[in-house]
Amino acid sequence: MPYSKEVLYELKEKFSVFQPVQISDGFEKIPEEVKRVFIYHLQLPEGYHENLVQIRYSEATIKTYESQLRA
Repeated sequence: MPYSKEVLYELKEKFSVFQPVQISDGFEKIPEEVKRVFIYHLQLPEGYHENLVQIRYSEATIKTYESQLRA
């Protein structure tokens, strides 16, 4: 799923719950092939894993949630 401006701002809104997010004004200037690479280098928000552990999700569920968030 390549990022679009709409998806980027939706991600910002969701991630901001865990950690402040700043979006560069130059997103539209990034070549499409580079935007696709961003998907594979997405880092989980700080504390995301710990939050899943804290709410007592199983290791299998945590692994699934983290892989889905990176996808």
